Amino acid sequence: MLNDSEGLEPIAHESTKLTGLTHSRGAVSLARDTVGTGSAAYFLIVVNDAPSLNCNGKRNADSQGFAAFATVTKGEGMDVDDKIHQIPADNFAGEGYTQGQQLIEPVNIIKAILKK
Repeated sequence: MLNDSEGLEPIAHESTKLTGLTHSRGAVSLARDTVGTGSAAYFLIVVNDAPSLNCNGKRNADSQGFAAFATVTKGEGMDVDDKIHQIPADNFAGEGYTQGQQLIEPVNIIKAILKK
């Protein structure tokens, strides 16, 4: 189960079938457990295409996938993401799907820009 100890309530799940967004390189997506448990406290950035996270993908037994909601800008944005991806993870931190995926040294995201 995702830990929402940061005081952020779960939000409605919007599947890739609903939004039309997919989990291709650079997609930003909410982490989830069961449908409806999307958490604003946990998100992921896709570094390699991950169609198994889309609606009707094989990642979740309910086939609803994860909720992609944004895309990292190609170029400078993905360069930064690729550097973050190279930071060592703590093999013992986390549980379930998140075990071994938490960075040893957290990265603070200072700024994000919404481009329309």
